[in-house]
Amino acid sequence: MMNIVVFETETWAQTAWQRMKDDHEIRLLEKFLTSSNADEHADAIMISTDLSRLDAGILEKFENLIKIAGIVDSARFSSEDILNPTGWIMLAFIADPRTGLGYRRSFRISNFELMKKLPELLRSKTVQEILSLTDFQERIRVYHEETSKYRALLARHTRIDGDAIIINFQGIDEIPVGNRFLEYVLYPEQSISIRLVDGRNKEFAMISVGHSIINRASAVDVGSMVLKYGGGGHKQVGTCQVRYEEVDQIVGEMLQVINPQKAT
Repeated sequence: MMNIVVFETETWAQTAWQRMKDDHEIRLLEKFLTSSNADEHADAIMISTDLSRLDAGILEKFENLIKIAGIVDSARFSSEDILNPTGWIMLAFIADPRTGLGYRRSFRISNFELMKKLPELLRSKTVQEILSLTDFQERIRVYHEETSKYRALLARHTRIDGDAIIINFQGIDEIPVGNRFLEYVLYPEQSISIRLVDGRNKEFAMISVGHSIINRASAVDVGSMVLKYGGGGHKQVGTCQVRYEEVDQIVGEMLQVINPQKAT
C-alpha cells in the first residue's frame, strides 16, 4: 500500500482517485503544492497536476533532479558520462533496467525493491548520500567489474556496415552488465545500431534498432522501418520480433535503408 497525496484535485478527477482507496492511502487536496506544504507531507508520494504553479522553493529543491530527468529522457549523455559515470549520471544508469543489474540475484535486495525505495531517498538525501548506501555501492561495484567484460563482448560480436553498428548477441545466455550506450562511444563514426538477441525461450529473434546518441546524423525513421516487420517504436528507436530464418534477410533490408548509397 502506498501513501499518496494529490494536490490541485478538481472535482471531476476525485472519483477516479477514490477508486484506488481500497489499495492505497490517498489524500486529495485542492490546494497547490508549495515548498512549505511539501514538508508537511514528506512521508508520502506527492503528485501535482499543475506543474506550472509550483513555487520557486519546490523547483529549487529538486533542480538537479529535474535537470537530470531531462538529460536521461532525451539521452543527452556525453562520452565521458558513458565511460566514467558519477553522481546523478551513475544513479541514472543503475536505475535503468536496460543496464542489466536486475538480472543479478546476488544483491541483498532485488532491483525492484530498491527502486521502490528510491523516490523517498530522492526526497530525503543527496545523490552522494544515496550512492554511498550499501545497496547502491554493491551495484556500482558490479557495474565497474562487468563493464570491461561487456566491452570485450561488444568487440567480439560487433561488425560495421557503412553507418550501422551491427551487434549480434544471439546464442549468448548471459550478457554482462553494461552501459547500453557504450557502442556509440566505441564506434563514433556510425550513426545507428542494429542489435540482435534471442527472444524468450529462443522462440524468436529480437532486432533492436537505435540512433546513436554520440553521432546524431542518422535521418532513418526507425519506427517506420521496423513496422514493416511487425514491430514498433518511434523515429529514433524501435524493435521487432522475427523468425530466426528471417534475420539475415531482414537485417540486409534494414541496411539498404540505412546505407542507401550502397544500395544504388
